[in-house]
This record gives sequence, structure tokens and C-alpha cells, in this order.
Amino acid sequence: MSVSLTDARSAELYRRALELLPGGVNSPVRAMRAIGRTPLFIDRAEGADLHDVDGNRYVDYVCSWGPLILGHADPEVIGAVAAAAARGMTYGAPTPGEVELAADVAARMPAVEMLRMTSSGTEATMTALRLARAATGRDRVLKFAGAYHGHVDGLLAQAGSGLATQGIPASPGVSAAAAAETVIVPWNDAEAVRAAVAAHEPAAIIAEPFPANMGLVPPEGGFLDLLRELADQSGALLILDEVISGFRVAPGGAQELTGVTPDLVLMGKVLGGGLPAGAVGGRRDLMEPARRRRGPRDARAARRRGVHPPRLDHRATRRRAARRRGRPSDPGGVGARPAHRVLQRAAGARLCRRAGLRPGGVRRVVPWAARPRGLPAGVAVRGLVPVARPRTGPPRAHARGRRGRVRRPARGGPGPPMSSGALAALAAALREQGGLIGAVVRPPGANGAANGASPAALAASGPRTRDRGDAYAFVFEAIYEGYLLHYRRARIVRTDDADLGLLAGDRLYALGLARLVALGDLDAVRELADVISLTALAHAGGDEALAEAIWLAGARAVGWGGGGAHERAKALVRSGSPEATSALRALATA
Repeated sequence: MSVSLTDARSAELYRRALELLPGGVNSPVRAMRAIGRTPLFIDRAEGADLHDVDGNRYVDYVCSWGPLILGHADPEVIGAVAAAAARGMTYGAPTPGEVELAADVAARMPAVEMLRMTSSGTEATMTALRLARAATGRDRVLKFAGAYHGHVDGLLAQAGSGLATQGIPASPGVSAAAAAETVIVPWNDAEAVRAAVAAHEPAAIIAEPFPANMGLVPPEGGFLDLLRELADQSGALLILDEVISGFRVAPGGAQELTGVTPDLVLMGKVLGGGLPAGAVGGRRDLMEPARRRRGPRDARAARRRGVHPPRLDHRATRRRAARRRGRPSDPGGVGARPAHRVLQRAAGARLCRRAGLRPGGVRRVVPWAARPRGLPAGVAVRGLVPVARPRTGPPRAHARGRRGRVRRPARGGPGPPMSSGALAALAAALREQGGLIGAVVRPPGANGAANGASPAALAASGPRTRDRGDAYAFVFEAIYEGYLLHYRRARIVRTDDADLGLLAGDRLYALGLARLVALGDLDAVRELADVISLTALAHAGGDEALAEAIWLAGARAVGWGGGGAHERAKALVRSGSPEATSALRALATA
């Protein structure tokens, strides 16, 4: 049977990419030359499925080259990313997640007593080589032909003639001096390894326990044990590169499977579930030099910001989910995470606007299919922003908001309709968390309750959601309140400080989406992300009636399920059609 696929859109993007990116890609392996075609450009993915920009669907056996053990867009992972992003993207300071991750890795991998985290496998390799040279006082490194250990100059070398030789540059821009410090021998050739170690006295022997860059070539019986023995005899360190094999061939990686314990071990994106991440781990005496800031053997990694909190938090979630699905579950499973605590400052402080305060947004933490097309992030969603520094005193009357508009006090009077039970629960939860947001939460009043249909009540009463109606009502009230905060119409979070209102709105967006993901309803996550972006478009055009129709139709889709008519109505909004409002209202009351 033959299958015909359309790839016109991928071909068009590739033509554009060739003008902007070297080779049209950001990694040679993505060029797809090895399979005799031009690259496919991917639009979105979920589970084991990839969808390209031409609408073709593929079963993904690559899974981003290995890190996605749970598949694409796993609900627990997406929820953990959203929750972590709500607390800030990067701090330049230590976080609890770093300690938790290091403890988890140390408990799994026999070689790891201490861990230094990096942003990639390449950085982990560079750090490991520096540590090995610091520990041994030697320079040369032995590697195997065909193996890949990242974009490190010294390891981008190829073998010359002979069984064991100093390397020569394998890539333009790699200096002969850097390549000369690399000794290259054939994989699985015991005699060549013995001869090379005797002749060159390397600082380290670096190997993939199961090489995959040259096709999967398992070690012959006893070969890894020989590497361990030769390293011990010569005073070299054994470095196992487990970027590919770590946590996949066994929970503790190849070292658990084979029983061969290295001195240092390299890890890559599997730690971050596909997000940029890496680490080097090993014995305490070898890792301790990484802490030193000065000295003749400064093995400190040249990084200051460290890993980013969203990577750390969702790594832990992914690991726990993997344990439950493939191994005996932890008592109680993941359990309820503590509420996100942001803006934990003095209740009397006000936030002052500062230059460079930029929006990021929920767009960054939901699957691509849910992202709005044709809208810049700042228009589609007023996103997650850093906590601005507090200043005390009254707000400045002349202060201007985004796009130069003069800030106006929050409007009083009746707010939009509400579902009082869920809204009261949301108010109680925010007050319990405290901080600046908790200090400005007011109890929900009865006003506005009968002014029309409530999106939360509508979403919670449908056949898809009725069995967990209270949970869905809470989610909708959180996200709806966040939306109202961005347009100065909030019902329970009352503040005259525009920056605090925007931050609270972003916080509620992330809280609602994270809880929705915890319910396992990824379709609803996509729908709510579309609602947020489409209402931003409606408000940009000054059409509040359209914005309310978008909310009600979105709530109906979550409760009863969407469909072709619903997607066509959303397309009308994106195209600016005057028929969009009536089409959405018809769907909301169907």
C-alpha cells in the first residue's frame, strides 16, 4: 500500500529557512539528508503522534531523540511546566528543585554522589573533561571512533591512520591543537584500547556504554569492564556518556544494567523531559573542585544562572509519573502540590513599573495547537512577568500603563456574572496563600449573579464535566478572574495598582491551567488558551460583546465538546468577520 503525503508547506518553509539558517536547520541531524529528503516542519505533537505543518500525522519513533519517555505533551508534565512558570522563569539563585533533582539522580545512579547541573549535554561533557584534567594533571582524552559527545572542540576529532592515533580536526574551526589532545580508537577493540592507554596515559576514557551515533553498537562481553580496569590501572577516569542511555535502559542507566560504575557520568535532555538540560555527576572527591572559584586547577563550570525552575519542577513530575506507569507507585502518587506562592511581599507594598517588564505568557506553556495564529505574544496574552520591585507610598497619578495609556482606577459597581460557590472557593484559596494578591482579595458579592450566564456554571454543567463540576467551576473562575483583571473588571481581586492587577491576572491564568491539566483534560487546556488569545484580539478591536461571546462559547465547548462549527466560529474571530459574535452566541445557547 502506498501513502501520498502533501509537503508543500514544509517545502516552502525550508526554502525560507535556507536564507536564514545555515543549511536551513539548527542541527545537521534535522536536515533529513540521511533518508533522502528535505526536512519536515512540525506544527504540534501529543502522545506518540507528530503533526506537520501540512496536516500529516506520523507515529513518532524518535521522540526528540530520546528524552520524551512519556511522549509529547504529557498532561502531568505540561501542568508542572505551567505551575513552575507561574513562579518565575529564572532566578539566578538556587531553588529547592535543584536539591530534589540531585537527590533523585543520586538515589538512582550508583556513580553519583554529587551533581553539577548544566543546560545541555555538551556543557556536561566540557565540565567532566575539566574535572578529569584537574584530578589527574593530564591533558589527553581517549574516545571511540564514531562516538558523539557534544559540540566540544577537542572531541570533534576523527582518527587518522593506525589503530590508535591522536585526532585530527573533523570540522572546520576546530584547531589542530585541540584535536591533538584526543586519542581515538575503534569501539569494541580491546587491544587498541590497551595500546592507546599505555602509550598516551590519558586523563580520561570517555565512552557511550551503548553507542548510538553510529547506529546502536552494543559493547562486546566484558568490554566495559575492561575500560574500568584500564582506567584504574592507568590512573585515568572513566566517563560514561549516558545522554542516550541514562534512565532508559534501566532506571539507573547503563551503569545499573551492566554493573560497571564510572568515575563521572554525563546526562542530557532526559533530565528536562526534552527542555534544554544536562548534568555531570560522580564521586564527591571528583566533584568538589567544581565549587572552587580560584586556584591553579579551577574546574568551575563557567555558568552563573544555572538551570531554570520550569525544567526542574516538571522533571520531578515526569519522573514520578514514569514510576507510577512503569514501576510500583509511590505512596499517594504525586499528590497535591502546594499552592503557587508568588508575590510574597509585604502586604502594604505597591509594585512600581520598570523598564523592560515584558510579557511572556501562557502561550509558552500550552501545546502549539492551542496557540493563537498571527498574534504577537504580548497581544495574545499578557503573560507571566517578573515580580517588579516594591515601592511604598501612594500610586503616582500620572503613571502610564502599557502602550502609553494613562492608568485609570478600577471601575466600581456590579461586575460580570459569577458562580458564587466556586468564586468563593477561589477567594478563600487566594487569601490563604497570602502575599500581595491575598491582601487585596475581597469576598464575592451577590451583585451580578443574575445578569446572565456564567462561563464557569456553563462549563461545569456539561456531560464532559458534570462528574467533576466543582473542580471545573473553580478552574473557570480562576481563569475568568485572571482575564477580568487584565481589563480592570475583576470581581474579587480589587486593586488600584495596575501592575499588581496584571501580575495577579497572569498568576490566575497559570493557576487555572495547571489545575485543568491536573484533571487530565488537555482538550480543555487548548480551548481555554484559545479563549484567552481570542478575547485579547476582541479587546484590541474594542468589541467587548465579542469577547463575552468567546467566553460563553468556549465554556460550552469545554462542557459539551467542541466540533467543526466551533472551530469555524473561532476562525471567524481570527479573520475579523462581523459574523463572529452571532456565530459564537448561537453555539453558546445550542
